[in-house]
Amino acid sequence: MMVEDLMRGSRVFHIIGCHADARSFINDSSYISESLDELGFETMLFNNPREYIGYVNNSRFEKPLAALINVSMPMVNGYEMLSHISTLLPNTKLVVVSREPETESEYIDLACMYLKIPFAPGTLTEIVSSLIRCHVFPLSEGRECASIDDRQLFPLNNWKCPHSCEAEHE
Repeated sequence: MMVEDLMRGSRVFHIIGCHADARSFINDSSYISESLDELGFETMLFNNPREYIGYVNNSRFEKPLAALINVSMPMVNGYEMLSHISTLLPNTKLVVVSREPETESEYIDLACMYLKIPFAPGTLTEIVSSLIRCHVFPLSEGRECASIDDRQLFPLNNWKCPHSCEAEHE
């Protein structure tokens, strides 16, 4: 089944952490944004957490299909931001993006998926397809997302999908 066949609802991805001090992520964000555009999605880029939180609290806020969060932002703990966003937008799928996946955090387990930069060309397409399937169909424990993202490179503690039926009833 193609990405387009599964898609209903939001066609927007938010990319957070494109701060000018994080030059490598600006390039990465542009690449991710262009890749998502090629797949038929819109992207909104946010320089920093303050800009994103301001947008979330704005009446023009549009819920994304997923938010990709650079957890390696200068002067900001990206994992603390992940925690804040997961509280503000509890049903939003969050994807951790990092050049340094070995960084530990008490909040690391809050994301749906994990992407180490640089990544293989087809990885983003697979992640987008998995996020859409999760969005369209109720998530079950058998979801294949663990086999397509880079979670094995991240020091996850006790990860459980935040959008599984089990997690929603806790």
